[in-house]
Amino acid sequence: MEKMMSGFYNVSEWIARFAVANVLWLIFTFPFGIVVVNVVLVDSYFFSLPIIVYLSLCFPLLVFPATTALFAVSRDWVIGQDQDNIIKKYWKYYEENYKTSVKIGVVLTIAWIVTIGDIYYFQKSVPVVMYFFVGLGLLLFVVSIHAFSVMAHFNIRVLDVMKKALLFSVVKPQISLFLIIVTAMILFVSVNYLRFLLLFFSFSFISFIATSLFLKMYSLFSIKKS
Repeated sequence: MEKMMSGFYNVSEWIARFAVANVLWLIFTFPFGIVVVNVVLVDSYFFSLPIIVYLSLCFPLLVFPATTALFAVSRDWVIGQDQDNIIKKYWKYYEENYKTSVKIGVVLTIAWIVTIGDIYYFQKSVPVVMYFFVGLGLLLFVVSIHAFSVMAHFNIRVLDVMKKALLFSVVKPQISLFLIIVTAMILFVSVNYLRFLLLFFSFSFISFIATSLFLKMYSLFSIKKS
């Protein structure tokens, strides 16, 4: 009975962790998220210039700092660091990493704009070239995910963050592919079937999985070097 209660408590604690972290991320990215939701509901406005400019500004200024903080909190969970107050921890990581996150966000946002623009441009004129940019977009997605993990784990320059994120993306392609598939599955199920997951679990769960994979790879690299 005692083991059962202990197990129930642990499960409840993890559910609460994921939910609180996910809600915090949604709050900090609300100006971005509310527009995205409206764009999805009324997709005829998606390619209007004002919305593209607005989202392009929100991405580095809001989404990247908020996501870096989310990954930093997830890192604490993975390494077993005490998390008495997730809200305070989240805010601490948000402040500490804000400037670096914005700089990385600007670089990756530009890369995303160019890649998506090329996909849109070549989809009708030269489909073969479009597939190349789709593949580049998948790589860019993994690099972006690992960039959050790198910023959460290291205190290094912007260029070094990009180098490490790219290295972790290409050195273990099977892990990169797994990360893409898992993220796509979580978002597909969340958007199409279980939308409450978007509010409480989807983004924090993705960050936890990505952080776990990153730290596992980093541990393997450290062992090989030693």
